[in-house]
Amino acid sequence: MDWLTIIGWIIALLTLIALVTSIIFLANQLKQERNLRTIEYVTGQFDKLDLKGSREEMKKVGSQKILDYVASNPAATQKLLEYVYVFNRIGAGIYKKILAQDIIFNIWTPKWFEGNWDKFESFLIEETKRRGEEASKAYVYFHWLAKKKCPEVEKRYPKYEFDWQSVQHNPN
Repeated sequence: MDWLTIIGWIIALLTLIALVTSIIFLANQLKQERNLRTIEYVTGQFDKLDLKGSREEMKKVGSQKILDYVASNPAATQKLLEYVYVFNRIGAGIYKKILAQDIIFNIWTPKWFEGNWDKFESFLIEETKRRGEEASKAYVYFHWLAKKKCPEVEKRYPKYEFDWQSVQHNPN
C-alpha cells in the first residue's frame, strides 16, 4: 500500500468516527427533547385542571369513589370528567410512544394512576351505560394505562404507598 491509500483509509475512518459520534449525539438530543416535551405537556395538562377548577373539585371528593360523589353533587360531573380526559391523553401518549413513559412514571407513579382509575371506574361504567358505547372512547387509554401498562411497569418505578390526602394537595 502506498501512502495515499493509507491517508485515504485514515480519512475514511475519521469520517466514520465523526458520523457515528454525530448520530449518537443527535439520538441523545432527540431523547432529551422528547423528555422535555413530555414534562411540559403533562404538567400543562394538570395546570389546565387547575384553571378549570377540576383539581379543587377532586380535593372535595377526598377518598370516596367518584360515582358516590357525583350522586350527591351532579354539577361536579364535568369538572371531574376533565381528569378522565387528561388521564386518557397521557395514556394515549404512552401507548403511541409519543410521551416518555420513564419521565411520567418517575413523577406520577403507576400506583397513582391505578388509584385514580379505582376511584373513577364505577363512574365511567355508569357514564358508558348512560351515554352509550361512544362514551367509552373518552377513557379507553386511561383504562389501558391503569389496568395493563401500570401493572407491567410497576416494579421499575419508585414504590409509593398511595395516600389520597397527599394527592389532594399535590398530584406528584
